[in-house]
Formats: sequence, C-alpha cells, structure tokens
Amino acid sequence: MAIKVFYDGSEVEKYCNYPNVVGVTTNISFLKKAGVKDYSAFAKSVIPLVGSNPISFQVFKDGLEEMEAQAREITSWGDNVYVKVPVVAPNGESLLPLIEKLANDNLRVNITCVYTKQQIDNIKSLNLKNPLIVSVFCGRIGDTGADPIDIMSYANNSFVDNDNIETLWAGCQRAKDILDAEKIGTDIITVPEDPLKKMDRVGIDLHDFSVKTSKDFFADGKEMYI
Repeated sequence: MAIKVFYDGSEVEKYCNYPNVVGVTTNISFLKKAGVKDYSAFAKSVIPLVGSNPISFQVFKDGLEEMEAQAREITSWGDNVYVKVPVVAPNGESLLPLIEKLANDNLRVNITCVYTKQQIDNIKSLNLKNPLIVSVFCGRIGDTGADPIDIMSYANNSFVDNDNIETLWAGCQRAKDILDAEKIGTDIITVPEDPLKKMDRVGIDLHDFSVKTSKDFFADGKEMYI
C-alpha cells in the first residue's frame, strides 16, 4: 500500500515489526495505562527496536521554556526521533511559535492535536522547510459527528506541494480507515493494536467472511448448554 502504517501504542517491541508497519508513535495516555513511570528509560529502550524507522514521543511539561527543553531532549535520543508538540497548549494558547522555533533549529516535529481547518491554515502559514508531520486527530473528530475525511483531505491538499511535510491520520478505529486515508492521499496513518491485527481481513470476500463468522459462533456455542 502507498500509505505508511505506524504502530500506535505502548507495546513497541511486539508491534514495531508487524507486517506493513514502518514507524511508531505513542503518547502519554498509552504509557500511563501501561504503567510506565520513567519516560526517558522507556523511550531509550524501544528506540533501538525500530532501527532507522521514525518514532515519535511527546512533550508533557508545563510552561513554554520547560516544553522547549523537553522537546530538545527528546529529539537528542536519536536521529529518527520526532517530538510531538500539540498545536495548542492546555490553556488554549497556540504553540505554533514554539513549533516554528524548534523546526527552524532542525528538530523533527510531529504537530499533534490538529482538529480544524483553521489550525491547518495556521501551520501552512509558517512555511517551514524542515521535516514535519501534521497529525490530524480523525478518530476523535469522527466521535464528534464531524467528517474526518473532509478535514484530512483539506490537510492533504494544503501540504501536497510541501515535500518536507507528511500528513498523518491519527486515531484509526477500523481497517477501512486505512483504506479511506490512503484513498484521499494521506501520507501516514497510526494504527493501534486491534485494527492492526485486523488488516489481514482487507479484501476478504464478504460471503466467505459470513460463513467464517457463522462457523466461529457455532464453535463457541459448543461450549455452552441450555
């Protein structure tokens, strides 16, 4: 497939070399759920597992100075490491000035928490020349009832002439999201464990799948009684 598939989660060792996977992202919520306490120790233990493939870790410090220092530390961990910086801070303040500063200092930035066309326009206005990922949170956009394909398409069209910028569909919820993202020209999609394991279903004849599903139900029923 033309789209790049990145594993999204905390079980990097298990999934970083999964079929079709060519990169990794993770986030603080995944790591908190997995019980990770030492952020840098975790990161440094999994970076060697991905080889030269890209891997992203996010900032979480409060305050611009602290955030900048953490971003610089994160990208120092490896030439393939991107630092994830939200397009807005928790107080709603734009973080694009910080992102611009980091990118102009040759840090590899993954701009996260992108939801709106206005945010995409604001990123476009920076006219940055260094490697950059723009992560549109399609899964959560869809949760609001809005159309993620509309906003993702807008991002793809906005950056189609920027060879240094890759667009990313964040929040894959099903295998069809991968096909939809690829169809509209998205560069990358981040895929967590469950939809990643279902990618081998793509292209299965629906009647055959119906029969298989029926067989599975009857097989499970053999262990029950009325």
